[in-house]
Amino acid sequence: MGRRLGSSLFGAVLVGAVLLVPIVALGQPRSDEVQEVIAAENERFRALAEQDMETTEMLHAEEFVQVNPYGHEMRRQDLLGAVASGSLDFVNRSTASVQVRVYGDAAVLKQHELITAVVDGGDPETLPLWTVALYERRDGVWQVVWAIASETRFGPDVN
Repeated sequence: MGRRLGSSLFGAVLVGAVLLVPIVALGQPRSDEVQEVIAAENERFRALAEQDMETTEMLHAEEFVQVNPYGHEMRRQDLLGAVASGSLDFVNRSTASVQVRVYGDAAVLKQHELITAVVDGGDPETLPLWTVALYERRDGVWQVVWAIASETRFGPDVN
């Protein structure tokens, strides 16, 4: 009986290890995939800032939705329309603390950034943001599907 129990435990541990390997591997993205997602995010901002609508369309999934720092949803057609018309003009962006997790053909990007934009011809406004974006690789191209930007308020550190 002791031998059968030992064999059963060994088998259970072996099966558990085999099942766990893919889960652990998901959290270990290849550095080239991480760089591809970062490059897609940087190219996306460049395309928005330069009103490169062909690239902007390519990098935003058809079902793209962004929750902006004011808590409003902006769908792909709204973003593309605002950028194409000039009512939303991205001026500058700097990033820090960029982190990417890749899960097969999906990736999550989190970054701290300063974005300067002009809305409806007003004065340029610079916002410090935390941004989280979900990317999916479709036909070899990383496209942003969802994004959320939260304005950073400086205050007491809550940890």
